[in-house]
Amino acid sequence: MSDWVADDETGGTSNEAMLIVPGISFVLPSWSPPTHPFEALQRFSGRVDEDKFSFEAQVSYNNERLHVVALDMLGRRAFDLTWSPKGVSAEQAEWMPIKINPKRILTDIVMLYWPLEVVEAGTRGAAAMWEERGAARRLKSDNNTVLLVYPITEKGATWGKDASLTNYALNYKIEIKTQEFSQ
Repeated sequence: MSDWVADDETGGTSNEAMLIVPGISFVLPSWSPPTHPFEALQRFSGRVDEDKFSFEAQVSYNNERLHVVALDMLGRRAFDLTWSPKGVSAEQAEWMPIKINPKRILTDIVMLYWPLEVVEAGTRGAAAMWEERGAARRLKSDNNTVLLVYPITEKGATWGKDASLTNYALNYKIEIKTQEFSQ
């Protein structure tokens, strides 16, 4: 079963939305180059239900694309993801859990590091409401926190900060530790 659902409100390459919690989906914003291009090594760890995962990713975000190459701890290529003006392309190793796919990781990255206005604009669901307090960003549905993002990136900063995302509705958590190489 795919986590991607059709979104009739958008066209072009962004006409798909990632299901982030039951009844709420997220449409990626239009591609835009970074204010400050950079490269980083990111360590991802987390769980889906009772299954734990971890991998390292080389991230390059420049004027042409966001490119993520992820390797597991044995050095096997887990996935390759590119987001550019042409859209999103991804390849995933067959052994990777289906719930941890590159497009979900890209959605998580946007919800973690993009400005709240962009995240709110991409969220689809009648009962969805984002709230930002201090260093935490919450997605609420029917007055319950269904997704928690911590910490968020300060205004004007690159998105290379350590962060975590907990999705209570899907029993999913991801933590990201970042070592930025250049800005």
